[in-house]
Amino acid sequence: MGLLLSRCLSLFEELFLRCNSSLSSEILLWTCSDLSLESPLP
Repeated sequence: MGLLLSRCLSLFEELFLRCNSSLSSEILLWTCSDLSLESPLP
């Protein structure tokens, strides 16, 4: 889960820096949350 979450956060950071759009970052944050919730905890 850690690797998936860190990759997602990297995408979030890149998208935020590139677009600087609160809507895009909010959507990606929700996606990251869904990924971390669906992944089984170690």
